[in-house]
Amino acid sequence: MKTLRTVFISFLVGAAAGTAAGLLFAPEKGERTRRRLRRRAEDLRDNIEETLETQTAKVQDFKESALSKAGKMGKRLTNNLNIVKKQKA
Repeated sequence: MKTLRTVFISFLVGAAAGTAAGLLFAPEKGERTRRRLRRRAEDLRDNIEETLETQTAKVQDFKESALSKAGKMGKRLTNNLNIVKKQKA
């Protein structure tokens, strides 16, 4: 999870830096620049939302898989404990 967080933060910093550089070097009129920035901000928002949805689904899948495996391991452990109890009796 730490790697995903680092990548996400790096992405946001890069997007902000790109936007700032675009503003500094933009030879366009103010309204056109604002329109472009608005469009880029909307694209960035959409990209973040999509990434969040994807990662949320992956986490949910991982959670379900982990719970399923934990349940199976619990059943095996209970079964093995019962076998050991029978052997001691």
